[in-house]
Amino acid sequence: MNRIEKIVERILEARGNRPSFGNAGGDSYAVQVDGLDSNEFYKQSFGRQLSDLRKVQEFKKTAKTGYVDAKGKSTMASVKMWVKDVKPSQFYAKWQSDASMYKDDSVEIYYER
Repeated sequence: MNRIEKIVERILEARGNRPSFGNAGGDSYAVQVDGLDSNEFYKQSFGRQLSDLRKVQEFKKTAKTGYVDAKGKSTMASVKMWVKDVKPSQFYAKWQSDASMYKDDSVEIYYER
């Protein structure tokens, strides 16, 4: 393995360990789960998501469940603030994105400390 390949590998490892907050297909996501190929798996095509979706389902079976209060606030901002306050080592949340006529008052989040 040459020097450039090592650098690229380290960059990809560092990128994979960072939490991901984003939107795709009308849903919003907050993801930081160990063992995933990418925390941004939800941005990929469905076929490429499958292995990571299976890993997320396994994570949800053993993780604690919490709820993030988002009444009167942006749900994404509320989830980010919850993650910053609680500091879980792993977490996963999926909810319908805010729209002009619809917004969740709370978000279910799975997490481990």
